[in-house]
Amino acid sequence: MIGNEGAPVPVGNVVTGGLVGYTDRPNVAQGTSVRVHVAADGEFDAALVRFRNVNPDPEGAGVVIDEVRDLGTFTGRPQRTQAGSYVEIAGDPAFVPTGGLTLHTWVYATLPDRGRQGVVSCWADDSSTGWALSVDADGRLEWAVGDGRDVARVRTAAPLFTRVWYSVLATFDPATGALALRTTGVVNGYNSRFGPVTPFDGDDHVHAVTTVRPADPGTSLIVGGIAEAAPGHDGRTWVTSTFNGKIEAPRLYARALDDVEAADALAGTFPAETPVARWDFAAEIGPDGVGTDRITDVAGDHHGVCVNQPFRGCTGHGWRGRDDNYRLAPDQYGALWFHDDSFDDCRWDASLTVDIPLDLPSGVYAVRLRAGDREDHVPFFVVPSTGASRARVAVLMSTYTYMAYGNESGHNPFPAGSTGVDTSELVWAGFRPVYDRDVVVHGHPAPWGLSTYDCHADGEGAAFVTWRRPLLTLRPGVMPAWNFPADMQLAHFLDTEGIDYDVITDHDVHTEGADLLGQYAAVCTVSHPEYTTDRFNDAWETYLARGGRGLYLGGNGMYWVSAEHPEKPWVMEMRRGLGGDGGWIDAPGESYLTCTGEHSGPWRFRGRAGFKIWGTSYCSHALEQGSYYVPMPDATDERVSWILDGVRDRDRIGDFGLEYGGAAGVELDRYDIAQGTPPHTMLLASSVDHGPYAIAVPEDSGADTETQGDRAYSVRADITYFTTPGGGAMFASSSISWLHSIATDGYDNDVARITANVVRRFAEKEPLPPVV
Repeated sequence: MIGNEGAPVPVGNVVTGGLVGYTDRPNVAQGTSVRVHVAADGEFDAALVRFRNVNPDPEGAGVVIDEVRDLGTFTGRPQRTQAGSYVEIAGDPAFVPTGGLTLHTWVYATLPDRGRQGVVSCWADDSSTGWALSVDADGRLEWAVGDGRDVARVRTAAPLFTRVWYSVLATFDPATGALALRTTGVVNGYNSRFGPVTPFDGDDHVHAVTTVRPADPGTSLIVGGIAEAAPGHDGRTWVTSTFNGKIEAPRLYARALDDVEAADALAGTFPAETPVARWDFAAEIGPDGVGTDRITDVAGDHHGVCVNQPFRGCTGHGWRGRDDNYRLAPDQYGALWFHDDSFDDCRWDASLTVDIPLDLPSGVYAVRLRAGDREDHVPFFVVPSTGASRARVAVLMSTYTYMAYGNESGHNPFPAGSTGVDTSELVWAGFRPVYDRDVVVHGHPAPWGLSTYDCHADGEGAAFVTWRRPLLTLRPGVMPAWNFPADMQLAHFLDTEGIDYDVITDHDVHTEGADLLGQYAAVCTVSHPEYTTDRFNDAWETYLARGGRGLYLGGNGMYWVSAEHPEKPWVMEMRRGLGGDGGWIDAPGESYLTCTGEHSGPWRFRGRAGFKIWGTSYCSHALEQGSYYVPMPDATDERVSWILDGVRDRDRIGDFGLEYGGAAGVELDRYDIAQGTPPHTMLLASSVDHGPYAIAVPEDSGADTETQGDRAYSVRADITYFTTPGGGAMFASSSISWLHSIATDGYDNDVARITANVVRRFAEKEPLPPVV
């Protein structure tokens, strides 16, 4: 079996067996090693293989995989994934003071009816020991204490309103046995789902008297969940009942506040004494964002750590709507937003380490796993080592895009567990939209994780994605050939043409910048370099200005402002802002990246669309059958006429292709001097005859009703070319389906000829005639 066939459905969303894996990072330099994390039911065999082509389309080259070497037999076991975000603070007896305790925090629940959810707890679930503030199965707040034998609890009378801020105070007085829970609503015109004109009573005060005294549970203190038990032999605390919503500024006192103090605390005025701990979730906000997992106890040394990437820099209970940037008003952005289906790393134990020889050619590789009739391929990209000799050409693999789309399941129409669904009759834009992979990942956040096209369970967009999970969309045999399978057709084409190349990744360009790109005469993008960072864009701009030569062989490139986590490079963040061609928009006040402090959304809104760098930029979502290009007058100019050398059908360039039937399709970019295309750019060809399902992007359409491809001239893909003052040049094909068409007829076609013409000319040392 090839790819993810037979991939296991996780049990309880946390335990994975079968046979599946991931690597610790996408890019692996020659002469280094890569860790492979595998979940298996028993022994498995491993081998190193090289991907040449992974698109199984029978009209193309098919799947081509080279054996490199056997790696041996390994003992596998099921692996557990912790799903859900939370904060963990190392346990301390001070958290269970014998003289009583008071806990205060602000709470904004987004799914109060989703079942039990921990808010702040120092509790061991297996022994019912400690104390816990939680949301019960009916959506009511609950305050409980336990001694390992008995549990005492009080609950509010009414369930929490969804997306409304509450001030919450929980106390326990051992002198009287009084257990009390108080709440009040904290609603202004900006911070909650509704405003002050809505009748709302969030006040409650429930209490009981008990002989139960909370005992030290021996666990960590958890914000946003509840510890299952004290840490095991591996030192890990497993957390259950993770929270959905925001929590702000929890604080703990070593006594029970009296009624007057409690009323003041609910209103936001606290005793002058120093609490046992006061966690300020905004303390790490700085000029470069809040790209850290550290949580600061501003009252002492009980610092914590975020686990599984809760959203930081989120609007808190005091947000007034004037500032939409957490760096400008950190006092109004003191909340963390938790989700029970988020994670940043499966954190599986490593099963094997693969040493990459210095002489292993740069390329796309995988560790092939086999056990009985099960098989998986765990991919990674071997990049040249520092100081290694380089090919003249580099293929830049879109690792950020692969992460963004990884395991996308948001549009899957089938409920969780429907693994018997027959999807063979479903057709969308000429291909099946749902495959076994989709059924596997749908409804199972761990260990597959979400894509940036999915939403969390509470409806908020998934802004963070991780490499450290099994990415079933990066396996051979995946159809349709979207992103990675299409991109591998470029690599296989270059192999077929005998053109030597190195593979590099988005991660490498982000880290090494223009100095990396400058080691190549020509750099080719692949089909969909959609997600880019500021450093990535800088690198391309500098490379071209210094004389580099680029080929933009895709569509919808340089579109979304993205960030690589400064402490966890396997994590990428993006926000969609309040516009653009995306599946969701950000919550009010939350369009700035936490990793860098930058405003997110489309690069065009930052004045830096791909027009300025690659010459064209995204203009149409054309998820229908592809179309073709017709030459423009510039194509006959002697300075560029070589690009079309050997083209047989100059009237309908690219009127063919795998999956989409045309080289201009899926997503299109166009030439637009008004938006930043260099004025001296030559327009070689434009696509025509698009249908009604090719739609202009929202930033172009506005209130215009003429936005469909059969009506709007702006809906098109343009083939462009320009040179730079430093001797560089840029060619753009401006369509995702360009690389879907390149493999037609065994690479004997006009799209392949144009691509080969440009790659070969750009790889030469001779100067190009300037276009001015």
